[in-house]
Amino acid sequence: MTSSNDPASQTDAPVQKIQVRFATNRAQVGDDRLFGSDFRQVPPLFVTGHIDVYHRGGHPNPNWDPDAKSLHIDPTPKAALSSIPEAVAAAPSADDAMTHFIDDLLEAGLEANKGKANAGIVFLHGFNCSFIGGMSSAAQIASAYGAQHVFCFSWPSQGEFGLNEYFKDRDSAYASGSAIALALSVVFSKLLGLKKAARPNLRIVCHSMGNRALSAAIQHISMAAPQLLTEAYFSYALLMAADEDNNALAEPTKLKALLTLADHIDVYTNESDLAMFLSSLANFKPPLGWFGPTDFKHLPSKVISIDCTDVGATYENNGSSDWGHQYFRNSPAVTADVHQVLQGIPPDKVSPRIPDRYYPMRKFVIPFDSGSPWARARGYRETTGEVSEHQHSV
Repeated sequence: MTSSNDPASQTDAPVQKIQVRFATNRAQVGDDRLFGSDFRQVPPLFVTGHIDVYHRGGHPNPNWDPDAKSLHIDPTPKAALSSIPEAVAAAPSADDAMTHFIDDLLEAGLEANKGKANAGIVFLHGFNCSFIGGMSSAAQIASAYGAQHVFCFSWPSQGEFGLNEYFKDRDSAYASGSAIALALSVVFSKLLGLKKAARPNLRIVCHSMGNRALSAAIQHISMAAPQLLTEAYFSYALLMAADEDNNALAEPTKLKALLTLADHIDVYTNESDLAMFLSSLANFKPPLGWFGPTDFKHLPSKVISIDCTDVGATYENNGSSDWGHQYFRNSPAVTADVHQVLQGIPPDKVSPRIPDRYYPMRKFVIPFDSGSPWARARGYRETTGEVSEHQHSV
C-alpha cells in the first residue's frame, strides 16, 4: 500500500492513494469499465498490472476511486503460463505484478526488521462486483485492515444483483479456478523457496463467491502440483460472507486445504445476509457465511467464527443495508474487529466481542453499536442499546 499527498488527476485536493496490483481473466474493454464481465479469449489466461486508487472522502463509508488513466498492464510473459507446471517453472524468473507484490513485502519486512510493516493482502472479490468495484474494495480493505500492500484477482462477475446474475457469477467463479490457480501457483512457488521465517506476513481475504473461486483454484493445484499445498503461506485467511457450502472447511474438494495454507482462519457471518439466502436457494445447502461452519467442534482450534448479524447492515454509511453482504468493508464495527485480528490480538481479547457460551475461545458475536451515529439518530440509548422511539430491524 502506498500513500501520497499528490493530487489525483481529477482533483487538486490532497488525497490518499493506494496502488492495487491485480490479475484478471476478464476481457479488456474500451470504456470506463476497463475490463468487462466476459472471459479473455486470447492467451494468456490472465493479465497482471496495477492501478492507482484514490480516497475521495466519505465517512464512515469511504469512497475509493480507481484512476483509469493510471492503469498499467504488464507485458505478456515470455514463459508460457498455460499450465500449473509451467507456472511453477516460470516463478523464479517471473516479472509481473504478482512477483513484484511479494518482492515489495519482502523488502518491507527487511526494512522493518520483519515487523508488522510487511503485511500484505491477497483479495478475491465476490458476487456482483465489477473490475472497478474490485479495485475499489481492495484499496478500501487494505486501508481499513491496516495492510501496506494489496493484490486482487478480479474474475468475471456480472456486477449485478439478482438470482439469474447469481447463477452466472457462480459459473464464472468456478470457471475462473484454472486462472486463479496459475496465479497462486506462481506466488506459492516463490514463497516455497523461502524458509518460513523469511516469508512475508501475507493474508488472504475472500469475500462472498470469491470463496467458491478459491475452492476451484485449490482443486486445480491439488491435481497438478500438490506439493504447493503442503505449507502455510498465509498468517490469516479471512472468509467474509463466504458463499461456499457450510461444510467447505472439512471437504478436500472445497476449502479443507486452507487448514494447511493458513495459520489462522476467521469466518465472518451474518444471518441477515440476503446473498446467503440466495445461495441457499441456488445450491440447496446453507452457505458458510450464513450460520458458520457445520460440525464446528470437529474443526481445528485455528478456525474462529465471528457472528456479525448485529452489525451486518450498513445503513449508517449511505442509507443502504448493502443487503447485509458488504459488512466486510462497510461496517465500521467489522473493520475494527478485523484490524485487531490482523494485529495478532488473541480471539478472546478482540473488543467488543461477546464470547459464545459453549465455545468461548472460538465463537464470538460482534454486538450492535448503540453509540454509532446511525443508532443515536434513531433514538438508541448508548449504554443499553434500547430504542426510545424507533424500532430497528436488519
